[in-house]
Amino acid sequence: MFACIDAWQELTYTLQTFNRLSEKPFNAELKYMAVSGVLAGSTDSRERCYMKGSLESILDRCRFYYVSEDQSPALDINVRNAIIAKATDAASRGLRVIALAYGFGSTDILQATPSGGQQSQNLIFVGLQCMRDPPRPGVADAVAALQAGRVHVVMITGDAEHTALAIAGQLGLNVTAGGAGCVTGTAIDRMGPIQLRERIGSISVFARTTPRHKMAIVEAFRARGDVVAMTGDGGKDRSLLGPLVINVILVNDAPALKMSDIGVSMGKSGTHFEKEAADMILVDDNFSTILSAVEEGAWHKRFLRPDLIVSLKENLSSTTSKTSCPSN
Repeated sequence: MFACIDAWQELTYTLQTFNRLSEKPFNAELKYMAVSGVLAGSTDSRERCYMKGSLESILDRCRFYYVSEDQSPALDINVRNAIIAKATDAASRGLRVIALAYGFGSTDILQATPSGGQQSQNLIFVGLQCMRDPPRPGVADAVAALQAGRVHVVMITGDAEHTALAIAGQLGLNVTAGGAGCVTGTAIDRMGPIQLRERIGSISVFARTTPRHKMAIVEAFRARGDVVAMTGDGGKDRSLLGPLVINVILVNDAPALKMSDIGVSMGKSGTHFEKEAADMILVDDNFSTILSAVEEGAWHKRFLRPDLIVSLKENLSSTTSKTSCPSN
């Protein structure tokens, strides 16, 4: 307990004395963010760059790994594989995994691609941060009811493939144990529009996606003649799409929300951009409300539509009779 208190006090002091000099905001394509600065009053006046992001975007930029302030051994293939194994194990349990690293210099040292120069690979790998971000209560039941009603529910997320599959299992999505029915953003990049359209009917999970991929997914579903409902969840990077297709998206995914047939935003946690792009806003932020809307829509289609057709036929018949009557 005392060790935790001491560590927290040390972290608080470090944050208070850290003077930020440059910053790279999170980018969905690059999948990392970074800041640089110096510690006021420290004997080490060098500028340090700290970054966090997906494992693949961070690990490929590291040549060393952190043991202590005085020890940063070379990151060889054995250590690299051990890190990947740990991350995969955590992701398989449904945890969201973020990699951490640091180096010396401003965020400009990250401009080059990992294979684009030695300087971009001089970072020190620090470790992994694992977070549990479970689905909201009631979502699994709603997904089961929607699938029973022949609604194709699809999850679109920026999470790693193993994390996405674990969450999909908790939601009861139609994904086999071997991962069939899951496609990554990288795989989408290798497909043409026609190939994606042909495969998309059997896919229930899209992992490591960007807003660009989400727009391609919506376009592919609509090209099949499906009616697509897309939901925004206030910046959470996890998505449910549903022919009716149902999806949860980020702020910069508002174009994909607007592209869908029915854009759905959350009333409480939804961003301003999502609400502006949406056709419908869920005031209670409850995904299950979509199920009620679908059920009511199906009821109207089944019972009200035939009555309207009959009524229109009768009115047209009456109008035709009146029109055909000879005038005196």
